[in-house]
Amino acid sequence: MEGYLFGLFTTCLMLLEFKVIHADRGRVYMVTSPESVVMPINDETELTCEMNLSPDKFQWKHYPLNIEDAFNPKASIILGSAHYLDLPATMFTSDKKVSTLKIKSSSKAVAGDYQCLAHYGASVVASIPGRITITTMGKFSPQSNVQVNVVAGNTLLWRCDFSQSNPSAYIDYYKDGLYVIPKVAVRTQSLIIPNLSTSDSGKYDCAATNPIQQNSVQADFHLNLKIVGNGPWQSPQFLIPAKKVYIVNAGETVFMECSAVGNPVPKVFWFKRNGELPSNRSQLMPGGLQISNAKSTDDGVYICNHTNSLGTISHHITLVYNEAPTIEEGPTNTDIKEGENLDLECEVKGTPEPQISWFLNGDTVINDTHIEAIGNRIYFRRVEKKHAGTLQCFATNTIGTIYSSFNVKVIPKQISSIDAFEEYLTAQPTLPVHKRRKHHKPKKNRGQKGTTEMIPPSRPMVTRINDESVMVRWTVPENNGLPIQFFKVQYRELGPINHNGTHKSSKWKTTNADIPPHIRSYEVNNLNPDHAYRFRIAAVYSNNDNKLGPNSVKFHLNRADFSQRNPLPVPRLIHTEMLNETAIRIHWEYVPIANLTIEGFFVHYVPADSAMDYMKATVEGSEMTSYVIQHLQPGTMYDIKIQSFTTKSASECSPIMKQKTAFAVKKPTVKDTSPTVVATTVEPSPSSQSTGDTQMYIFIGSGVLSVALLLSVIVLVIIFKKRKQKKANNSPDSSRGDKEDGGHHIQADSNDYVVSPKTVSRVKNGNVTTNNRITITPNPLADADNKKFLARIFSRIRT
Repeated sequence: MEGYLFGLFTTCLMLLEFKVIHADRGRVYMVTSPESVVMPINDETELTCEMNLSPDKFQWKHYPLNIEDAFNPKASIILGSAHYLDLPATMFTSDKKVSTLKIKSSSKAVAGDYQCLAHYGASVVASIPGRITITTMGKFSPQSNVQVNVVAGNTLLWRCDFSQSNPSAYIDYYKDGLYVIPKVAVRTQSLIIPNLSTSDSGKYDCAATNPIQQNSVQADFHLNLKIVGNGPWQSPQFLIPAKKVYIVNAGETVFMECSAVGNPVPKVFWFKRNGELPSNRSQLMPGGLQISNAKSTDDGVYICNHTNSLGTISHHITLVYNEAPTIEEGPTNTDIKEGENLDLECEVKGTPEPQISWFLNGDTVINDTHIEAIGNRIYFRRVEKKHAGTLQCFATNTIGTIYSSFNVKVIPKQISSIDAFEEYLTAQPTLPVHKRRKHHKPKKNRGQKGTTEMIPPSRPMVTRINDESVMVRWTVPENNGLPIQFFKVQYRELGPINHNGTHKSSKWKTTNADIPPHIRSYEVNNLNPDHAYRFRIAAVYSNNDNKLGPNSVKFHLNRADFSQRNPLPVPRLIHTEMLNETAIRIHWEYVPIANLTIEGFFVHYVPADSAMDYMKATVEGSEMTSYVIQHLQPGTMYDIKIQSFTTKSASECSPIMKQKTAFAVKKPTVKDTSPTVVATTVEPSPSSQSTGDTQMYIFIGSGVLSVALLLSVIVLVIIFKKRKQKKANNSPDSSRGDKEDGGHHIQADSNDYVVSPKTVSRVKNGNVTTNNRITITPNPLADADNKKFLARIFSRIRT
């Protein structure tokens, strides 16, 4: 008994462990991703990745850099479209949850990104890649020797520019051959000496050192500095040109250098264009301005002014703010039926704007014909069983890479035996069959399914237009379901963005416009700035029923900062052309902006003589430069303008350009090709008129004779029938038949009644008797009608 209980207990523990392991498999993640390494030639290093659960196997990929970029850690590699190499298993080792890749830098060809992949059955998880670059020493930028006399009390700023070093070289400064200890507690590559005194006079040199190679390069230029107690009066001037651009990452500290010398010693003033200096995070220091814990609001142009009694010198510095990618809202684990459509979105934030790559089970989706990935959105048309597994959204910019992963579960389609047999027949090769030509009524296609299905619109994408309006965009997959009559846009306000307490969301509101079925975008106006909204699209079908699409992600309608310029490029219409009565083609161009990728364009058009709102069309893709506007009115002049957009905002609109559609042309009337009888009238001559009168009399006489013969025949037929009827009524057989038939009288009229041989049951005394008695109702007006007809004929003859 105890052995049985112990065995039962052990089985329960094993089942529990099995359940826990398989439950954890839904939460597989990368504990450690490969790190980036800078290597000298002929060196060795190791890259490591670790999973939270032991995979079935590991795999490594190498995305090589171009040879000229082997030294550049900021070179761009777009994972979704970049070429890669599968590394052989001999290059790495695997120990349960950890895999280690050994790399030897025998040449520059090893430079690139290295990605670790962990396989769990058919599901694969890919890591953030680590980058390997090759060390290089670089060189000093050409500079001239400087010899200057400076009045004591000024601040010296002298810089030796060194470029193309990987990793970045550090610069040391020497006075008369002796190392100069930095006197300002800031991170800078320049020599800054505040409050100069005569002891600071001397010859200054600089040298650059690569921290990995540990070799140094001496500059071939120098500074001869002489400090004087008194000197000629002088307006402020820079000893060397000040730097114009600084780049700072989120949360870091930046020191912007700007220092001039003069006599009297100039005073320095800093301010920010269209803004204020960051409070509690900015500090004026000798030689420049320091900003700590950098934020996105610090991006902009800063101005330093150096002023004394003889004048002022100014310098403008642009501070560029960068932020590593973050995924604010990614897709969640999804269950989807095989054959259905799936639309997903990965909401990403970062500066510069991150490049998005989609991976399904460790491979890019770019080669899958059933998947279309556009920026941060991915569309499955349609889902297949092979799409089950791990889907990852990678976001990359110059600062770094991040990803979000989730599981896609595909529920297989249930196929009946009849459908399977039809699919089998469809898959067989078609053989030529000779058939006789027959005319058949069209049959309903049995293979066509879902003809009464209502296919809903996709989850809408929302773009900010201004403080009070957004553009809502959606798609409808190609389908054989019910046709759509029109769309409706619905939205619901969720409350202020900065509202800390609970709030009650408003009810769904529906826009008034019935959006035609060929339109896939709509501008929603009169919204509240700094509020959050959700949107959805309703489709009304040909059966007058409707179906709602999924809700959009929560959209924050931020109020614009008027001190900041709209960064998006404004496209310019360069040409329009008339295509036909209902279509116009437009062409445009725009100047791309570095580190900013637009997603498409909004085309606005409206009849020039109309007071109605602009109609909108969406053109996806930054590479598009032309578009055909359709469903227009014939012979109408249109005002057209265009703007670029991203998921966050839209640019200013271009100047308006006009174009007219063609006038409607009447279709030519199809002429009747049948022969036409044309009556030709000829004026008779006096000699031929008598002949025509004679012929007319002959025709009249022939007509009267024909009518008389016809009436005679009719009268004879009626007399003959009357006599025959009288004889039939006087015969004894007919009286007996009447009695036997139970008094049912059959009166013959001008219509003949024929009895089919199949209805005859017996013949008795020469009369036909049927099993089912037949009664033909006599027409009592038959004789009266005959008499009236004869009377009308005779009256016409007399006249």
